[in-house]
Amino acid sequence: NTVTSGSQVDPDVVQLTEAKSILVCPPQTAGDPPTLPQEARRAIHVIGYESLWASLGRACGFEVEVTGGLAADSSLVALEMVASGLGSAIVATDLARGHIATGRVQAPKDMELAHASAHYLVRPARQERPDPGVLALRSWLLEQYPHPASGAPRAT
Repeated sequence: NTVTSGSQVDPDVVQLTEAKSILVCPPQTAGDPPTLPQEARRAIHVIGYESLWASLGRACGFEVEVTGGLAADSSLVALEMVASGLGSAIVATDLARGHIATGRVQAPKDMELAHASAHYLVRPARQERPDPGVLALRSWLLEQYPHPASGAPRAT
């Protein structure tokens, strides 16, 4: 089966996260809010998603050219690097929520980008009796990630 953003082709494929990313910056104690061109000079790239900086720039009306910078092999590593003050990153909105809520990072207003990438939970359709541990993990993940379209809890 082919799954595209916003669709659910079969019940064994569940979209966990929104197909949206946001700019996250280290917590700021004073001064003007961060701007995209300013933060692009301190870019932390998530490997495989380096083009998000230019895409977000275009979406926000800026010409953003990023050369160099640090790299992280996952959005969660990038979030920890941002929380440590090493720079700014563009990460999946859903993955950043906990860090934003606890004040470990900040997200400037109107710096988000809709795109075609999201996280999915996929279970092989051929499994007649799924392992109870797999079902428990599935239930836990569905509790952790509310329905991406509405933000409301989903039925498990």
